[in-house]
Amino acid sequence: MEKELTNCKAEVLISGFFTGSLDESELIRLKKWLEEDPKHLARFNRIRSAWILAGKEIGTGNFDSDSSWNILKPRIITEENGAKSFRWKFFLRYAASLFICFSLGATLTLWWENRNITKTSVLAATEISVPLGSISTVTLPDGSRVWLNAGSKVIYQEDFGIDNREIQLEGEAFFDVYTNPEKPFIVKTSDISVRAFGTRFNVKAYPEEKAILTTLEEGKVDVVFHNDKNRSSVLLKPNEQLVFYKSDKNKKEEKTNTDKQSKEDPVLPPPDVKVEHVKVQLSTSWKDDKWVIDNMPLHLLAPDLERRFNLNIRIVSDDLNNYRITTTIANETAEQILKALSHAIPVDYTINKNKVELTLNKKNQDKFRNVLKNKI
Repeated sequence: MEKELTNCKAEVLISGFFTGSLDESELIRLKKWLEEDPKHLARFNRIRSAWILAGKEIGTGNFDSDSSWNILKPRIITEENGAKSFRWKFFLRYAASLFICFSLGATLTLWWENRNITKTSVLAATEISVPLGSISTVTLPDGSRVWLNAGSKVIYQEDFGIDNREIQLEGEAFFDVYTNPEKPFIVKTSDISVRAFGTRFNVKAYPEEKAILTTLEEGKVDVVFHNDKNRSSVLLKPNEQLVFYKSDKNKKEEKTNTDKQSKEDPVLPPPDVKVEHVKVQLSTSWKDDKWVIDNMPLHLLAPDLERRFNLNIRIVSDDLNNYRITTTIANETAEQILKALSHAIPVDYTINKNKVELTLNKKNQDKFRNVLKNKI
């Protein structure tokens, strides 16, 4: 039976997997076939690459097995006859550049690790990274959509969507998760994991920043803390944001407030976590046509501007750090934003290529004393 699957139906199951049309029994058959022979897994990888390069949307619900396979077949080298395909060489050679075109500046790195015929196979990984100054949208093999902010990357294994839906994030991403009650969607960062089924949420986890932010737009997510001995977690509701502080320096008064609560309550978050009701748009609009900024301190806004415009911003005067900014950014250039900034707070700026220096304009400082200068 499985030999018949190999020869006649494997291609249809693989194509069905990438369109999200397989039921649970078909997924089990596909998984069993992949585990039978390393050549099956290699074939699956080549079909997946062809699908990505073809720019196909996954999980659209308009699956036609025959036409889907006819699209993919010319791009695949069959191991059975050892044929060499010029078209495949062409696609392989230009894979990165083609994907950049499809994903508006994202870079796709696919690599296949050498496999020995052993009981334990080494899974290949797919890494999607976005350079500074860019934002990209990608569709994962399970049909979930991901918006990646500048300077971000995600990594997932080749069994994504078959055995699990786990993805590693470094940076910031907004997730619109395809519903699958049988397989939770898990986003792993350096210190926390976010577990979801079908929902929309944002995770900001840049390694250079001292906090990880999880913001829920709709549905529900469970946030798990990696280093918590009690394996405690927090269930977020829509319009809630969880802030996880990666160092003791940033706990501040939130830690004091949490310490006042009963230590015996098992549902309490650990002391380096804060959960609050927020305006979701302020955490997710970076991906939209208009980026909304409301009452954000300059020292927190500067890193976001650096990544968005590929700049290196140095705030020379410490007095500028806590001036707060409220604005909406659409298609403005970096220089237009800096000029507008100089009208909102007492700041002078200089630009040298991608290096920006911000200094306090003491002559105008008195005019802005009532704007805001509260320590946070």
